[in-house]
Amino acid sequence: MDAVPGRAEFLDDYQLQVEHALDLQGRERVLFIDASVECDAPFAASPLRPARDASFTTHAMSPAAVMQVYRDLFGAEPPPCTLLAIRASTFELGAPPQPAALAHLEAALAWARHWMMCGAGPAGA
Repeated sequence: MDAVPGRAEFLDDYQLQVEHALDLQGRERVLFIDASVECDAPFAASPLRPARDASFTTHAMSPAAVMQVYRDLFGAEPPPCTLLAIRASTFELGAPPQPAALAHLEAALAWARHWMMCGAGPAGA
């Protein structure tokens, strides 16, 4: 993926891998989005810092671990990254999203639109 100034790009993947560190190249900033049963409803947004964590040696890395790989590979800081965690309640395979989860998603999308346009937003609703 080549970065184009003033343009948003979306990468949809189910698990972060070591190779995703390359996707941080040339980015002004990055928004990682994930479902969470631990964050407050409807969502939480928080800045990320590179870190070696337990996911570093697994097949599904955390965003912080991907940022650390970037730092290790390029000897430079990755672009500013934010995690947008959207409150979910269940993850049953094939089950439709619950109405509350859809409402949380809608609130998170509104926040993400603001983040894209203005560069920041409140940490949650």
